Amino acid sequence: MDSLQYTNKKGNIRFRPVLTVEEVESLLFNDNLNGFCCACGDCELYDIEPDAELVTCESCGEPAAFGVEQLVLRGIARVIDNETREPIAYV
Repeated sequence: MDSLQYTNKKGNIRFRPVLTVEEVESLLFNDNLNGFCCACGDCELYDIEPDAELVTCESCGEPAAFGVEQLVLRGIARVIDNETREPIAYV
C-alpha cells in the first residue's frame, strides 16, 4: 500500500492511502483487520475493524487511524486501476 502526503486545512501534514482495486477487494473480503493512520502514514496497523474511524494509532498515538472500509467510503483512500494506475475514485 502506497500513500500520498498532503497538508490539511489546519496546516498539518497528513497521509492518504493509495490502493489498487485488487488491494481493496483483498482487504475488504478476506477479513483482514488492517488499518491506516492518516497522521503518520502507518499502513501496518492490525486489529482495526473495517468500519473503525479515528482509532488511536499504535505508532504515533494520534486518533487518526481508520479501517479500510471507512477509508474507501469516506473518499480518504485513492483507489487506482490495477493496470493503468489511473484513479478510479478520488475525493
